[in-house]
Parts: sequence; C-alpha cells; structure tokens
Amino acid sequence: MRPIAVLLLVAVVVSAEDPFTESLNRFEKAGAATVKPGAQAKVYPAIEDLVATGDVRAVKPLLGLLVTTFAIETGLFKTNKELRRRGADAFDRAQTLDGELEFLRLKEKAGDKSVGPAIQKRVDEHTKQLGVFDQVRGETARISRTIDFVRDVRVKLAVGCAHVLRGLEGARITTGLNGARQVLDIANREQALFLVRVLRESRLTQAEPHLLEVFAHPKVDDAVLRAAQYAIAPLMSRRGAEALLQVWERDPDRRGKHARHALSLAARRNLAGLEAARAWVKSLEG
Repeated sequence: MRPIAVLLLVAVVVSAEDPFTESLNRFEKAGAATVKPGAQAKVYPAIEDLVATGDVRAVKPLLGLLVTTFAIETGLFKTNKELRRRGADAFDRAQTLDGELEFLRLKEKAGDKSVGPAIQKRVDEHTKQLGVFDQVRGETARISRTIDFVRDVRVKLAVGCAHVLRGLEGARITTGLNGARQVLDIANREQALFLVRVLRESRLTQAEPHLLEVFAHPKVDDAVLRAAQYAIAPLMSRRGAEALLQVWERDPDRRGKHARHALSLAARRNLAGLEAARAWVKSLEG
C-alpha cells in the first residue's frame, strides 16, 4: 500500500473514532436548515449532542450559529414586514371593492342590467384579494413562530456553550474562552450581551479578564456595562474590583450605582460609601 493511501486510511479511521466530528456534522446540517419546516426536531437535538461532547472545539460552532441567528432574525423581520404590507394592500383593495359593489348592486336593483359584468369582475377580484389577505395572515403567523424559535435557539446555544466552557480543564479553558471572544463582537450590543452571558454562566474565574475587556470598551452600551458588572461580581479579583470602583468614583449618580451594587454583592455586605468600598478593595489579594 502506498504511503498516501495509508495516511488517508488512518484519517478515515481517526474521523470515525472521533465522536465530535460526527456531532459537528449533524449540528452544521441542522443549523443550515434553521428556518425550514420541522427544524425544531433537528436543531435542538443537534445542539444538545454537540454540547454533550464537552469538546472545546464546540465553542466556536455553537457561537457561530448564535451570531448567524441575528441575521436570520433580521431577514425574517424584513420578510414579515413585506408580507404585512402586501396583506394590508389586499385588505384595503377588498374594502374599496366592497364600496364599488354596493354602488353597482344598487344600480342593478334600480334596473340597470348592464352592470352585471362589472359586478362579477369585482366579485372575482374581491375573492382573490381576500384570499391573498388570508394567505398573508397565515404566513406572517408562521414567520412569527419561526422568529420565536430562532430566539429560543440563540439562548440554547449560549447556555450550551457556557456548559461546555464550565466543563473544561487546564489549557483548554484558555482556548475555549479565547474562542468565545473571537466569535462574538464586543462592539455589537446584542453579541456583547450574549458574550457576557456566556462568560457569566461559565462560572470560570479565568473569564474575568474577558469581562473586563467588555467592561473597558470605549463605546460599551449601558446595558452591556451593567451586565458585565454583575457578571464580574461572583468572579471578582482585586483587578475587577478596582475597575468597578473606578466607575463608581467617576459616575456615582448613574453607572456608579450598579458598580456599587456589584461590589456589595462581591463583598457580601452593603458597601455604604466609597471609603468602605476602597477599604474592601484594598483587602483583596492580587
């Protein structure tokens, strides 16, 4: 057997023995069909299967699909908006035809037999417009359900990714956290919120530097900042405490209120003022 054939055979055997590869393939196929009929029966099990591998390689695909769901949702909203406009036009046209038919039927009752074809024409169009309206109503309802499903998938992906991270050990923790940070964009409000959620639910002390990176972003949204503050609290080192203390000092009446609360949660007691907070932060190691 030639060396290249041996290598190919080994690759096939290794792939067959790697449960992650099989799970990833199922996940990718299911993810590509997220908006197709019957997707729920395939997507949920595929996510659960990939998460169950506990493999650090699952982090990026899970969060990659999470990012994709935002584009999917945007597309669904656009389609829904166009359908609603079409349905509204059909309904308006049907109402206009109602008025025209009422007038023509009055003329017919008055003895004008020439309006028969005009009445039939409008009756046919009225039926057609109502059919369009009913079709649109059904389609928009289906799309609304699909949007709800896509949002549920997004949450399931985030929770699943956090579960994978939580089960990692050693150098894989760094690999997994870096992978999450690479996929989710801090500058994007929605992605940043999910990054904070994933890091918080991972319960890894090693997640704190990544949360501080979110926290320190120059254009961080207030909602992201609040989420990051509370996510840092259970993991808090002196570095994290100092970052929150600075926010409290700079903006005591607005953002500082949440920083104070997060510091109090970490201290497990009410830090009534800046002096008490400074003293507690100094007592931390690191």
